[in-house]
Amino acid sequence: MSYISSLREVIGNRPIISVGATILVINQKQEVLMQFRSDTLDWGLPGGSMELGETLEEVAAREL
Repeated sequence: MSYISSLREVIGNRPIISVGATILVINQKQEVLMQFRSDTLDWGLPGGSMELGETLEEVAAREL
């Protein structure tokens, strides 16, 4: 279970302030990498919330 999921079990739907990373990947044709999110059914940039013990670089690598 992720850190955010475990917090949700304790605090419910109250707001959470968390650290995360978003990655912008642009190829030589100036195309931007997008991902389809299965949770919201939207397109967006790769990214996500930091887990305990991770660096921002590790979050970015994991999410990418």
